Amino acid sequence: MEGAMFWGNYETLCMVCLLFFPSIYRNVSDLMVIPCFEIIPTSFARRVIPKALMPLEISGQTIGEVRTVLDMHERKAVMAREADAFIALPGGFGTMEETLEMITWSQLGIHKKPVGLLNVEGYYNSLLALFDNGVKEGFIKPSARDIVLSAPTAKELMIKMEQYTPSHEHVASHESWQMHKLGDYPGQ
Repeated sequence: MEGAMFWGNYETLCMVCLLFFPSIYRNVSDLMVIPCFEIIPTSFARRVIPKALMPLEISGQTIGEVRTVLDMHERKAVMAREADAFIALPGGFGTMEETLEMITWSQLGIHKKPVGLLNVEGYYNSLLALFDNGVKEGFIKPSARDIVLSAPTAKELMIKMEQYTPSHEHVASHESWQMHKLGDYPGQ
């Protein structure tokens, strides 16, 4: 990851720190002098990793809590339950799969949280065009397309996510999923 992709991810991390830790960080310049691994207080940082991926995902110094789960489904359920929103940074198949599942869960009514794509240098343009084509061809309802927020900068994306109000029809009510009966209830 180089150039704008790296700085887009770093900018997102900075924006999260500014939003959740305003007493510690007053502006982005405060963050620029702090190495990435020191930015988020350890009580806030959490990683949820399937046991099989531990050797691949954990290297060097870890920050905060590292929670091991059995599989990817449990990972997504834990993240969905504990997150207030979902931001996909530029990434590979795993990032895209997890993001698409959170979009689908929103459409189904399992959660009502914002889902955003940080579209640094147009990284997600093709995926967004695919969603638009799905609407055009009748596979995605126009109101469901509004589930996915995107912006080229973290600041713009955070503003959109703060203003997000679900406007699409859920396939089923949140309560009808009876997710609370499962061990990994994703919450709203």
